[in-house]
Amino acid sequence: MKKTTLMLGMLLLFSVVALFSCKDDDEQKVFGVLTAKMITGDGRAYNCVVEADRLINSADSMKMGTDLSTISLQIEPSMGTVMYYNNEPLTEATVLNLTEPLTIQAINGKDVKAYRVEAVVQTAEGAKVSSDMTATGLRKFSSYDIAYFKGKLYCIGADVADKNVGSATYYQLYSSEDGDTWTKVNTNPKVIGGLGTKLVVLNNTLFAFGGYRYGLDEDGNENSTTSWSGVEPISMDWAAMSTTDGTNWTNLVTGEEEAGTVPTGRMYPNLCVHNGKIYMHGGGMFGFGQFQGMSERNLWTTTDGKTWENVMATSEVMPIRYAEALFFFNGKLWMLGGVQSFLSFSGIKKDICSSADGGLTWVQEVEDVTTGAAGDFTPRWGAKVAEHNGVLYMIGGSTFDAEGTQAMIADILRSTDGKTWTALDEADQLPNFEGRVNPILVNGNGSLLWIFGGTKEFTGSYGEPTELYFDAWQKVIK
Repeated sequence: MKKTTLMLGMLLLFSVVALFSCKDDDEQKVFGVLTAKMITGDGRAYNCVVEADRLINSADSMKMGTDLSTISLQIEPSMGTVMYYNNEPLTEATVLNLTEPLTIQAINGKDVKAYRVEAVVQTAEGAKVSSDMTATGLRKFSSYDIAYFKGKLYCIGADVADKNVGSATYYQLYSSEDGDTWTKVNTNPKVIGGLGTKLVVLNNTLFAFGGYRYGLDEDGNENSTTSWSGVEPISMDWAAMSTTDGTNWTNLVTGEEEAGTVPTGRMYPNLCVHNGKIYMHGGGMFGFGQFQGMSERNLWTTTDGKTWENVMATSEVMPIRYAEALFFFNGKLWMLGGVQSFLSFSGIKKDICSSADGGLTWVQEVEDVTTGAAGDFTPRWGAKVAEHNGVLYMIGGSTFDAEGTQAMIADILRSTDGKTWTALDEADQLPNFEGRVNPILVNGNGSLLWIFGGTKEFTGSYGEPTELYFDAWQKVIK
């Protein structure tokens, strides 16, 4: 009896071992391509989606004009698998012509799997110019803004990834002629801007407004003020600079301005230009121990960046919000969406307001966009609006539902009256464009709209940016 029991136990043990051995063998037989990238002749990398029998860069399409005749593949195959093309081993040194799809093979012993390789390039309706501008010269900033000035794109940025006492920080300016390759501008003075500085152009002059300075800058200058967040040193004073050539900058703040005659210090101010004036609203600040939005009732205007006028609204409708879309259209100043108080379902503004007298009096054009009166426009914050030939385009932003779930918005909306918004047809959307907050919109030559970066991730109750996109797009607007 004991012998029989022992034999049964051994058989059971062998069965279990065999079962798991078969499972391991089955897993080991899974082979082929695990990950893949397409590398262009000038070194750009585009991620491929690995399907059962196809490799395609459908989620990371190449910029318009890419030479498809000099593509190489960077492939991670499964263990023991060798890649082949035209019966020759396929390596990163193999040059492929992907102007037409071709076939490669994964071989592991007797197992063979074929993959069709296809390259996707953006069309003129929506072209990705760069997947990552930091790979082509731009510094990986903590904040940046871009403007089109005298035939070039200028990017002002701040790298304050380490805010500890005594840490070096970088406040720099870069320029580009194609929105892709960036070169550092050796400015005079050397240090320009701060965290959250924004650019705007008026009368052949490029202005840089706002921004906070942390730590030791490139020149070794140490700021003197301690912030509410406990990070020191930090300067939170109002900052304004200008240039007429992109290189030589003038400080527009003397330090002797009377209180109330210039804006308070701020990051990420909202700027727009109309009738020879720059309009500024809101922004971000540190207070009560955290980053928070400035839900101001008032506007500031200037014609030269030095002398400012505080525009106090006198009407009952007073747009109290931040992170809104601020723009001029049909002779009116508009505020659309945004946040009042802090990020929440109830805090997202659901109305659209306009002012025909530069912000003194306001009317509510749309009371509640959720009623369907404004087409496909849903309440959002962090959206941006650009205008071309009497047509408005809204890009980006984030929604917030009653359950507290946020959703980034990728679709581009269009309006001819500022009140009713509809999404562009799918064919006219930017393919594979990911939703984001506060994208940078820059009107280029003619009907060309540039779209740069934006916030990928944020933290806190007021949307402090923590991770940015560094991609660049072109959109032909009609």
